[in-house]
Amino acid sequence: MFANLVSFAALLVRLAFGANIRTLPIAPSCPRTNGGLGAPAHFECTTSIDWVGDGYNNEDCRAAVQRLYNVEVTKHGNAEFEFLLPGAIPYTSNPVMQTPRRYTVGKCTLAIAMLDFFPAGSLPGQDPLHHHVYADTDLSSFQKIWLAADLIEICCLESQHIPGWALVGERESMGVFIWTVNSAEDRQVPQGPPTLSLESNLTRLLNSVNESSSI
Repeated sequence: MFANLVSFAALLVRLAFGANIRTLPIAPSCPRTNGGLGAPAHFECTTSIDWVGDGYNNEDCRAAVQRLYNVEVTKHGNAEFEFLLPGAIPYTSNPVMQTPRRYTVGKCTLAIAMLDFFPAGSLPGQDPLHHHVYADTDLSSFQKIWLAADLIEICCLESQHIPGWALVGERESMGVFIWTVNSAEDRQVPQGPPTLSLESNLTRLLNSVNESSSI
């Protein structure tokens, strides 16, 4: 019941930002406990200062999840892509998507990145003493990635008011991450498509309108 109310509240936030109404199913209810990366729900929430930075903003992060939906899911839906680590060679005939990919709104960034990009054992929930070998490419759709991001929204952002990440991809070698802009973790991940933040888009639009009205 609580999870359904949270999901409805998240939808209202998205609509308040003028976003498209989601036509895909809402992510499953948040499990009572997360059994770690080996559990059916592969997500981790974190209070690490490396992720929270100097000013975590819950509303911006919810809007970043919606931005992923508006930019990618409405365009690509359930089409399957091969996501690549920088410099990786595709191993399927699927269309490719380069990573990392970043979706920034205000003080929050949602990123899609290959797990091999991060130092071994450095992500929340990973065992620093266990070195897991990840693939440099993985298969997924933006719909599945968005559903994983929605799980973070429900289980981390709404339930605990902290950021987090979730495992995605057929080869379990990719993740979707939510953290504060300019936090230590954010600075590790280089800019990727789409690089322009929503705030920058709005600023450019307002400047354009002002210039037109002054002519």
